[in-house]
Amino acid sequence: MDDEMNDDEPKKKEEITSTSFGLALIIISFGIFMTPGFFPSVAPNGWEVVTWMTWAMVFFVVGVLALMFPSKKPPSSKN
Repeated sequence: MDDEMNDDEPKKKEEITSTSFGLALIIISFGIFMTPGFFPSVAPNGWEVVTWMTWAMVFFVVGVLALMFPSKKPPSSKN
């Protein structure tokens, strides 16, 4: 009788880890994006600004990908 009840229970979905890594990367990208505006001496010419913006875009894209494809926790073995 107990075996029949266990078959009727819905299966547990795989637990998904927190998306804090992706959010942290997006926040970091915002900081990198805003740095040349707040501190103009770090990027005195246009090419350095392009470098800062490129790094900001890289961090943003990786952060968005981390949010879209979250890592899954390995299944816990219960014996």
